[in-house]
Amino acid sequence: MIDGKSRSLVQDQSGATAIEYALIASLLSIVILGAVFVLGNGLAGTYEMVRDEVVAVTPAPGQ
Repeated sequence: MIDGKSRSLVQDQSGATAIEYALIASLLSIVILGAVFVLGNGLAGTYEMVRDEVVAVTPAPGQ
């Protein structure tokens, strides 16, 4: 029933490796984006705190 071309097409796994690498890359990018989002929010709060402290100890212009 199955001829030679169909059999070789069913047994060919060269595309499976590419799909596996694509899945790994997409998972890795999701993890990186999540880390950047979490760290970004934490750093923004730290910079705001530093800015507020610098503004509090800096004299106003002309004083």
